[in-house]
Amino acid sequence: MKKALPFILAAIALFSSSCRKDISAFGGRNPGSPDTSKGYLPITKGSYWKIVSDIVGSAKDTALQTVTGRIVTINGKPYHEVSTESILYGRQTSYLYVGEHKYLSRSTSLREGVTAELVYLVDTAAVGDTWETSLTDDGLVNGFPAKLVGKLIEQDIKKTVAGITYNNVVHTTLDIQYNVNGTGFTSYGTYDVYLAKGVGVIQTDSKLNGVATGSSKVISYSAW
Repeated sequence: MKKALPFILAAIALFSSSCRKDISAFGGRNPGSPDTSKGYLPITKGSYWKIVSDIVGSAKDTALQTVTGRIVTINGKPYHEVSTESILYGRQTSYLYVGEHKYLSRSTSLREGVTAELVYLVDTAAVGDTWETSLTDDGLVNGFPAKLVGKLIEQDIKKTVAGITYNNVVHTTLDIQYNVNGTGFTSYGTYDVYLAKGVGVIQTDSKLNGVATGSSKVISYSAW
């Protein structure tokens, strides 16, 4: 069962195929006040996020996520393509969807070939509310039933990440659960996700069985 974790980490920590990049290729700037009318996950072409990930058991990585402007229909819904260039792990393509009051990311693990969706936020939720979604299209990861249980922890808070202070931040937790032996779902790993209005995901902290396993932080961005 533990082989599922690298895939889940891939969805947020940007693990990909091995192909070292020149760090000089990763620029970045911080604009003025974010355009909060764009919601919690900007999907305009050219928006980008420079991210540093520090995962237990792996070297620290820097990656640049860029919205390409290409729209791909998946399961009848329009997803916005995101290209990621990672210094340690090369290039990966993922997808963002904003609609039906949901903000989510969809990506495929190159290591295991599994495609999952993580619903970061349901914007109609109040603090304490939860939502439950299938982790994959068929509800399985490595042959086991899998689901995500999200919860809104905090709303409209301030948070400082990599020296940048963000307003209008929401804090959610994503609880990854598996039904391994047919007796019911059990929590396997959790994520604390922070999204700033007009900016997107600014920080993600992961835990496996309650033990911290890593963190990803935005160090610069441009959300058009």
